[in-house]
Amino acid sequence: MGSIHNLKTQFTPFQGKIREFEKEIAQFYHLCGDLMGLRPKLNVIFFYLMIHPQLTQKQIMSLTGYSQSNVSLMLQIMLDNDMVTKQTISGKNSSAYILKIQDFSLDYSSFLSGTKFQLILASLEAYLVPLQVLMKKKTPGSALLWMRIKEIMFLRIKQSDNRLNGYKQLIQKILNSDNEFLKREAFTLVPIDFAPESVAIENKLINIMIEDEIFFIKQKPSHSKILAYFYTRRILTQKILQDLTHFSAGVISESLRFFSNEMDIREIPPSQSKLKTKAKLYGLDFIHYSLQYFFINYNPKVCAYISRFQEILQELRQLPLQNFHQRGFTELCTFLDQYLIARLQRLKAVRHLMIQFIKNFYEFYGKICPDCLPKPPTEN
Repeated sequence: MGSIHNLKTQFTPFQGKIREFEKEIAQFYHLCGDLMGLRPKLNVIFFYLMIHPQLTQKQIMSLTGYSQSNVSLMLQIMLDNDMVTKQTISGKNSSAYILKIQDFSLDYSSFLSGTKFQLILASLEAYLVPLQVLMKKKTPGSALLWMRIKEIMFLRIKQSDNRLNGYKQLIQKILNSDNEFLKREAFTLVPIDFAPESVAIENKLINIMIEDEIFFIKQKPSHSKILAYFYTRRILTQKILQDLTHFSAGVISESLRFFSNEMDIREIPPSQSKLKTKAKLYGLDFIHYSLQYFFINYNPKVCAYISRFQEILQELRQLPLQNFHQRGFTELCTFLDQYLIARLQRLKAVRHLMIQFIKNFYEFYGKICPDCLPKPPTEN
């Protein structure tokens, strides 16, 4: 732990409108910490350390309103995770904390590793064993549900390449097995009529997923429920969705258009659908990136704040000229500029990763099952 000489003995917080804006942004970081299942107070302190180059424990308490014990605990966690450095203030009986990383995308890029999301994954994983029991009895729907949960479990793997390789190995293992029931359900492009035992487990899985804002967007309840059934059943028709959700044909059609525009749920061409009827088939082949993509782009609480950030930036730049020299003006303008740019870059990166994953998978899967999947998407 080193020492610093240039920390002001009297800390002057931002004043007036600029302080109001700063507190509003801090509330956003608290929200994102809560949504990710991380520590909201740590997220708020992280934000203040991005705005203020160096802060003491007392100054952080003053900015946040948190107790000394809470601030001390959060700072210790940040020290243990190499997020901050602690330096003694020369001539003073106190220390300042300085942020070591400037990650403007922290509020959403790491939500998949949050404690809350990991607990959800563990809840879903618990149903693998009862599904295996049903699979031995060849209970319709059990193998497909088992396969979908196994796919969701790959979200625990942080690296995209490792995730893809693990999924490839799982598919190859299934194809090489003697379990014809599993192979038929895991790779079918025909909707499966679930047995009551499978439906009972499916309902529990869907309840786990739709009750949490991490797993599904909450823009429209219909979107969440329809997406949940695509997660469990992979292939569906509009009629089947109506029977499962009891939504009207109009609601189903609107939701399918919404998801089709985001490339996750796609219509399967009639030449590849293998259905004897003329009903259109819709499929969601991959879950990996859809969660993060929708969280960044469509979570209504996050999006409301992003719109507000743009308004704040505009309001700051429209303040009278004398405010340009007020403490905090430059800091907040710089932060908001960098945050909005980082968010856009992160959104593009996740979308690109999603497309590349699907392309790589189609290349692999097409060699062993050329008639199983529709053509991969493009970035155009």
